[in-house]
Amino acid sequence: MGFLWYTVFMSLKRILPIFLLVFLFLGSPAKADFESGTAIRDAEIEQILRNYLDPLFKTAGLNPKDARIIMIIEDMMNAAALPNNTLLFYTGFLIETGTPEEVAGVLAHEVGHIAGRHLIRMYGAMEQSQKIGILGALMGVAVALLGAPDAGMALAIGGFSQGLHTFLHYRRTEEEAADMLGVKYLQKLGWPIKGLRVFLSKLLGQELLSEALQTPYLRTHPLTTERVEIVRSKEKLQKGIKMPAYFYEQHRRMVAKLKAFLWDPARSLETFKGASTINLYAQSIALYRQANFEESLKLLDALIQREPKNPFFWEFKGQVLFDSGKVKESVQPYRHAVNLLPGSALLHVGLAQSLLRCDQDGLIEEAVEHLYKALDNERDNGMAWYYLAIAYGRQKKMAKMALALAERGVLMEKWPYAIEQSERAQHFSKKSEPDYRRAEEIKRLAIRKRAEGKRSSLF
Repeated sequence: MGFLWYTVFMSLKRILPIFLLVFLFLGSPAKADFESGTAIRDAEIEQILRNYLDPLFKTAGLNPKDARIIMIIEDMMNAAALPNNTLLFYTGFLIETGTPEEVAGVLAHEVGHIAGRHLIRMYGAMEQSQKIGILGALMGVAVALLGAPDAGMALAIGGFSQGLHTFLHYRRTEEEAADMLGVKYLQKLGWPIKGLRVFLSKLLGQELLSEALQTPYLRTHPLTTERVEIVRSKEKLQKGIKMPAYFYEQHRRMVAKLKAFLWDPARSLETFKGASTINLYAQSIALYRQANFEESLKLLDALIQREPKNPFFWEFKGQVLFDSGKVKESVQPYRHAVNLLPGSALLHVGLAQSLLRCDQDGLIEEAVEHLYKALDNERDNGMAWYYLAIAYGRQKKMAKMALALAERGVLMEKWPYAIEQSERAQHFSKKSEPDYRRAEEIKRLAIRKRAEGKRSSLF
């Protein structure tokens, strides 16, 4: 689905016990205004970040499959570890890190927080946050359940950053421990420690600034000169070590892609001149955002000639064709992307969306197959459940349609809706069928959660 922009539904209460996000699609990036507090998902950028996270998780004794990524549009620099193996990134952090060494260093530090179990105390902080109303701005959501995703209502999240900064505030002892764990992981991987020291050094000059002027990372991760010097002493033991070569190209592409989508298109076209692969990529994105689809596709075709096995070039071509009204033509590029990277849930959902929009009976079953492949990788992908309900509705499979909507209702914590749809699924299925039994599980869960919500509202 390309570079997708959503308004985020983030209940920290929900992230803590189990990581679940429900996304509301806001429409084509070619037409959207991207505001702070908006969550984004992008298959390419998430893959780049996972190339750091997977080795770090393994080295820390964690399961890489448990890692979760949240990206939020914010100019400020911040990255943080959240409970349940979740890493949060502001786009400002991803853009402003000058090298992949810095990204690796910060991520090693944050994985240190996770492996060191420094996040358990946040449960208490969460309770306090609820009492003072900080989470109130994070918990609302408006979704057009029966309409197309791009018909959904936008959700303004006031106070998102302030609430997050209050919630995430590590102690200095935890910071020092995370530093040492991060250094340990970097050493085991043969990655340079220098990036962590460089990043921390950048923040030292802000210590004397008022808190309002400090970068959020400094406010949530207390820093001392001693911490920097300890990391520097470990760095001296390494000489001439660099990240694997492909990280440098990936980092440049990630930064260029973010800028091309976040900046004004005219600024992007002025900045990214020339015929290098990165420049052409940024130009193609900028032209797409100007709705100059023909020129954008010309550049994409040139990029695909250079890198025919790049799934993200094929994916973006599918998105440009889809958004320019050439839905049938968008299917084949998406198929190429999925074939090249079959493990990406987002690519499967993007292909399924195109297949369904073609409105041909023969393509619906293929869409269903891709949506289940997406759910195999991301059980909590709300858009996959949404499109699955559409597909089953077109096939007149009413029990399965209702069950998919019930699953989505659980993701959104819409307990009355989940109960309603699970009962519909049972109405259209037999007691001996798996769909009936799953609907019963959802109904019992939703009834219990609804009751818990009513009891908590009394206090």
